[in-house]
Amino acid sequence: MKVWIGAGLALFLVYGAAAAQGVPRIKAKIISRNGNTLVLDADAGAVSVAPLGNDQAAKPAPSASSKKGGMPRPAVGAKLTLSLMPATLVVVEHRSVRDAIKVGDFIGATAVVAQGELKTRSIVIYPDILRGSDEGRFADGDVLRVGGQVSALTAQGITIRYRGKGEKDGVCAGRAAPRVLAGQYCTAEIFLALPASIPVSLLVPGDAKLLTPGRVVTASVVRLGADQLATPGVIVQQP
Repeated sequence: MKVWIGAGLALFLVYGAAAAQGVPRIKAKIISRNGNTLVLDADAGAVSVAPLGNDQAAKPAPSASSKKGGMPRPAVGAKLTLSLMPATLVVVEHRSVRDAIKVGDFIGATAVVAQGELKTRSIVIYPDILRGSDEGRFADGDVLRVGGQVSALTAQGITIRYRGKGEKDGVCAGRAAPRVLAGQYCTAEIFLALPASIPVSLLVPGDAKLLTPGRVVTASVVRLGADQLATPGVIVQQP
């Protein structure tokens, strides 16, 4: 199982303050489902993965369980049980859909600085139900993540307008708080080149019926009790 703990771009399916701070999530294959309980496979080994659409950058992660934040980092060979919540949101990821990008879409993008230039790594187009998720401009290790609305689209690239937590060194940065909690925040635009090699994914609303054994999913993880983990949101990867 691939494990992604920390800030991410595509599964902010929990609203409120938790969404502004980042939610642990995992990427794995479903072994079994019994009603509202999913068992996920970790036999492939625990790794921390890159953003959706960019798994090439996966790297080994510690095999021991991490207690930071009270969330698990399963060891190789482990299995993880998650409960579905009444309001668990399921979306489906379709890849290689760059023609679907249009002005007004809410997207998440990743980029890195290479040879002094900002290089786009991946793009994810959110459905309306996730508009505003992970909005802002912030670093995740060596990766820059930007979530915002497409304000311009040309043959050369894409311009993203976003809200940030505030200005730092003249740059609007940080995650924007959810609108219901927002006080002061900054707004800015960033241009990212979009060559044909950049992976683009589209998320569309799905159904819990898709959560069947053998499916690869990315699930956000929250703790409901000392011994119970649940998922408020799941992305289903298309075969």
